[in-house]
Amino acid sequence: MTVATQKIEELIGKVDNLKTLALRAAPEVAKVVEAYLRKTIAAGTDPYGTPWAPRKHDGARPLQHADQTLTVTALGQHVILEIQGIDARHHHGWVKGKTKRPVILTKPELPPELVEQIRKVLFAEYQKTLEATP
Repeated sequence: MTVATQKIEELIGKVDNLKTLALRAAPEVAKVVEAYLRKTIAAGTDPYGTPWAPRKHDGARPLQHADQTLTVTALGQHVILEIQGIDARHHHGWVKGKTKRPVILTKPELPPELVEQIRKVLFAEYQKTLEATP
């Protein structure tokens, strides 16, 4: 095998490894998402910076302890978010009613700050993939 052929084979191997980049990056992305959401939930805002309205029945901040029940895990190349408790059931509409609920993460687009943090994780994994020797 010539040196040129060997280099091409190495490059092909690196490109093949890019197919599983999301799978390898998902656990770190989950950590970034969890930290970001814990910060916004603890601040009483949605991920886009809008403060939640106080609860009508007592004026307190909604989802006060939601950051403690938040779990974010990687499952394959997906990131799964879960919040448990009565406030979460209300927020997600599992309890019937017309009360407006605080938003945790429901818009189709992610906040720019979170997108940038995820991009950094993905780029770091991309660089590791291309720098690795097969």
